[in-house]
Amino acid sequence: MEHELGSVEVLEEADVSIPVILPYENVYVIQVGIRAFKLSGASLSSDAPSYFSNFFCQKDNNNRVLFVDRSPVVFEKIYLHLQGYHVGIEDELDYMHLWQDALYFGLRKLQRLLKNEPLFARVGDRLFRIPRHLFRLENCPNFFLLSSDSLVMDALPPGVSAPMIRPPPQRPHLTVNRSPQLFADLMEILWGNTGVIKDDKHRLLLVKECRYYRFLELEQRILPHKIVYNPFTQQEEIIMRLEDIRRGGLENSTSPNEELNITYVRPHMISEPRRTLVLQIDASPHSELRLVMSRKTEVALLVISNKIAALLLTNFPEFGAIYADDVKTGKLTLLCGLQMSSVIINGMSLRHDWYLDFLTRANQEPQAKMQKTNASGDYVEFKILKSTWRIIQWERRMRLQAVSIEAISDNYNYHQTLGFL
Repeated sequence: MEHELGSVEVLEEADVSIPVILPYENVYVIQVGIRAFKLSGASLSSDAPSYFSNFFCQKDNNNRVLFVDRSPVVFEKIYLHLQGYHVGIEDELDYMHLWQDALYFGLRKLQRLLKNEPLFARVGDRLFRIPRHLFRLENCPNFFLLSSDSLVMDALPPGVSAPMIRPPPQRPHLTVNRSPQLFADLMEILWGNTGVIKDDKHRLLLVKECRYYRFLELEQRILPHKIVYNPFTQQEEIIMRLEDIRRGGLENSTSPNEELNITYVRPHMISEPRRTLVLQIDASPHSELRLVMSRKTEVALLVISNKIAALLLTNFPEFGAIYADDVKTGKLTLLCGLQMSSVIINGMSLRHDWYLDFLTRANQEPQAKMQKTNASGDYVEFKILKSTWRIIQWERRMRLQAVSIEAISDNYNYHQTLGFL
């Protein structure tokens, strides 16, 4: 924690006590490269035991000058740290060099302080200073924290401990050849500014970056979704696309007496409550999505194939158990309800009970006017463009309940949707 005193921040975990290891009043000289540093026993004891205190505690070395063949520029920051100052770090090289020497000299207090410093990451040609608190538990471990940990582990070769002639040279680990602008947008969203998302294409790019850096919670926040309050059920609902949901977030509640909605909580969103899932299923290339109205059986069926069917079965294998014959052909034919759904066909908004009028009129038409389609009977079908559904479960059975549908009936009405460039 940090307390603000005017414009000064005081670290609560800072330990101002100094153990008595070397006499406080004595002055010791450390020659680092071409520069000599004089430190009191109090300063050397403030981060001890260390390479320095171990040297000067030896009786024969009490009045000797300790020579260290390291950079005086890096040591100047260590010098300030031993005197009780906060050390400023400029970039990733500065951090890495200071960490190497802190480990080499056995300055454990400085190592602890450096572990709490912001992460320095170079993405593309841009340097980022990332506060560690932005990486909450839900976004850990990620690319940057794993790389930072590997820096700590790789600073000394396996089986070798300080002191050695010198630690091995290292390049900064937190360097990645990715888009700096996309990473800057991710940082803005981590700070809570979701207004940086420009459009669906930009959102897709950000999701890909999240997966690369393993920002799992952030990915869920960026994925398209809508959270709404249903005043009639007095419950919250979450609308998500079929391709974005994960089976681990689903909860199937069964009851012998009533049908229940499938609920969903986004993975890695630890504090998020469960909500009724409204699943968005839209037309996609090489996948069939049809609403079929049977005039003979007076039922509505949703016909799904290929990629959409595979995604549905991945998250809801119960559909495969019910419709096993269709699964073998790569196609699902699911019973669906249309009550109180919002339906637009060929650009025309229909009444909530339109399907009842349709079936009644269809059964009263002369047989010659009926649309013959196959040997199994008469039916009409609509190609679905966009749709949302609630998934209803009763005991071991599942069905789809339409919320909203946009569909077309023929090629002419499809052409009506094309417009111009």
